[in-house]
Amino acid sequence: MRLIILATWILLIYVPAFAETIITCRNFKNTLYEGYKKGLVSASGYEGPLTVKFNDQCKSTKVGFWIKYNWIVNEKIYTPGTLIYKGEDQIIYKNLSGSKGKIFIDGNKLHWRNVYTGDNYNVYLTKQRLKNWARFDRYYAF
Repeated sequence: MRLIILATWILLIYVPAFAETIITCRNFKNTLYEGYKKGLVSASGYEGPLTVKFNDQCKSTKVGFWIKYNWIVNEKIYTPGTLIYKGEDQIIYKNLSGSKGKIFIDGNKLHWRNVYTGDNYNVYLTKQRLKNWARFDRYYAF
């Protein structure tokens, strides 16, 4: 009996913590992140507040999935792109301006870094609540 109680406590304590690290389409589908892009200040670069809106269509691959997104600056689409999850916590992004990098997840925060194309900017984002969607849905439908 004590063994059953101990096993139940282990399941209740450790399994939810482990389950939070599993990355699925639901982490991104129809989500909105807001934050800041830092670095790459030049004639063609941008540094400042940034919003990322993921669409509602997540496509499966052999080892993961991909989903489209828009980087939004001043209520205008700045750069569309694709997030690609390759399994084993490997997440990369590619956008139409040619940038490519890695995405790191920490709870409800995303850290984007263009490690493949210059390694000269970082984007720090926090997941927003659904109430913020209304102001973006009418402008940025996919």
